[in-house]
Amino acid sequence: VVTRPSEKEGQEDHGNVSDVHVLTMIKDRQLYDAAAWGKADKIREMLLHGHDVEWRDPNLRTALFAAAEYGQADALGALINQIEEENLPMLDGIDATDRHGWTPLMTAAAEGHLDIVKTLLEYEAELDNENGLDRTACFMACDNNHPLTCRFLLERKANLNQMDRGGLVPVMVAAHC
Repeated sequence: VVTRPSEKEGQEDHGNVSDVHVLTMIKDRQLYDAAAWGKADKIREMLLHGHDVEWRDPNLRTALFAAAEYGQADALGALINQIEEENLPMLDGIDATDRHGWTPLMTAAAEGHLDIVKTLLEYEAELDNENGLDRTACFMACDNNHPLTCRFLLERKANLNQMDRGGLVPVMVAAHC
């Protein structure tokens, strides 16, 4: 919500964002931060009080990304459970993408958070989504030297032959680790 030009004569409109909008942005950022810090109880409380589960940071990452990136399994579980229990709207759901086409699954795989990868797949995250460079979660795990995560994704039938824009496949990247 942007402040509207004043209809009263003599008042200036600077085109600033309203105070209410700024406070809402700060409030919803708190959900993202709670996910990053693994504050599952706080997440449940915040969602019950109307915090926006779809809030995105400047890179278009939601609280699901924060939990995935920092390996916060309890926070991820709280987010997913609360979303399901309260039937909260999520436009992209578990496969939300950020500015670069990454999903929470790719993020968790790149960090080697196997427990997060397992949880996301349990909730039907798409195994072979591709980011802006045509790389998958399996590619991310291989590229960042996380063999256990890579092996798990392969056991789940990740596409080992998915070629990225540079002509590489996960097995080629893994061979260089």
